[in-house]
Amino acid sequence: MNRWAPILVALAACGESAALPDAGDPNDLDGDGVANASDNCPHVRNASQHDEDGDGVGDVCDDCPTIANTNQADTTEAQLLQFPDGVGDACDLRPALAGDRIAAFFPFATDAEAMQWHGDGWTIAGDALHAAATAQWASNTNAPGTGLAAHADVRSIAWTDPAAYVTVAVDGDGLGTGTACTVYRDRDADGSDELEVHELGGATSTSTLGVAIGPNEPLQLTGWRVVDEAHQTGKVTCIARFAGKTTQVQIPTIDDIWVGTYGLAEMGAGVELASLIIYTSPLPKK
Repeated sequence: MNRWAPILVALAACGESAALPDAGDPNDLDGDGVANASDNCPHVRNASQHDEDGDGVGDVCDDCPTIANTNQADTTEAQLLQFPDGVGDACDLRPALAGDRIAAFFPFATDAEAMQWHGDGWTIAGDALHAAATAQWASNTNAPGTGLAAHADVRSIAWTDPAAYVTVAVDGDGLGTGTACTVYRDRDADGSDELEVHELGGATSTSTLGVAIGPNEPLQLTGWRVVDEAHQTGKVTCIARFAGKTTQVQIPTIDDIWVGTYGLAEMGAGVELASLIIYTSPLPKK
């Protein structure tokens, strides 16, 4: 694997200038205008020095950009005699399997990130993504691989409609195409919100979160689709982490094609997202 590939993708996602280091100035090896001694990514250009998780390692070279991990440890694969995959131990969805990578990272720090989406209703401001009433974005590019995961760090949700929801989609926009992981406001009036996974034309599964999400309470929502191309099978898993509890639902997928897009949607809520990270699993070997 080209060791620069994950970094260059992350650079593009963050709106930075994707370029290899320029050793013209020994005091600024990456040529981004920040001296080596002060640069949080001294070998990769990142003039903004954005550091989403505040661990001292800039987003463009952080192997877990949403979880503070100063040591950048990526050892779990090596312990099983596999090559480290560039996804840090602190955020690796499959720590026992090499080959996964961070395909894109959106810290929602600059307006330039909006150019990688189509749709409406979302705006970037104050180092976060915001929406009210109704919003939908779908990625402009595919994320190839036998697995695709979208992990959203939601800073806050303020429900404003009885039928409100927040969605992270994989393999489509989750509304008109593909599969979706959705947190719904309390639909059966039992005092708790719900996590649902559904595939258009396929299965649906729902589980209660056990509590209602209040204003200014953070939520982590992950949609994860994995395909076994050899056996033409796959599964979609949705994971919600809220108030110290993890809720998970899963369905088989009817679609064994491994190229997919990803998306974000909400209705009837004031939503603020801190970041979105996209993981992909290895492509099939030819």
